Amino acid sequence: MNRDVTYAEPITGEPPRAPRKKGGCGCCLGGCLVTLLIVALITIGGGAAMWYGAKSFSIPDKVVVWSYQNVIRPKIIETLPSTMKPKQKQQILQAADFGLERYLSMSSEDKRALGKEFMIAIYYYSQNKMIPPEEIPHLTKFAEETQRAYQKQGK
Repeated sequence: MNRDVTYAEPITGEPPRAPRKKGGCGCCLGGCLVTLLIVALITIGGGAAMWYGAKSFSIPDKVVVWSYQNVIRPKIIETLPSTMKPKQKQQILQAADFGLERYLSMSSEDKRALGKEFMIAIYYYSQNKMIPPEEIPHLTKFAEETQRAYQKQGK
């Protein structure tokens, strides 16, 4: 049995040095504190941006019209029961059209108030809670005007 045995060559040169211990302030004043400061700045900046965005929230009229014509109105037509009379369907669509026209004729301040109240209503619906009427006065008025338009179309 002839085996070739090889041996590792001896290591020459200096052995690698052990990492140096950090001195002074340690981790907290070096990396961790800086990380906490960055997270705090991002949080404060994000909160300020959200507050400003909610304060000056508005949707351009072109976006509202496009959404109504391409999404909302077709969805209304799709959800109307097939057993409903064509006159009733037309009445509902005319009331929805009135709602769009009414919205477009509002001042930017009223549109902004309506948008905020709409977000409040969505929140309450998501929580399965009743919406307190005092929290949505503009939205209530808008809904009542649209309902009156619906009732007039039926006469």
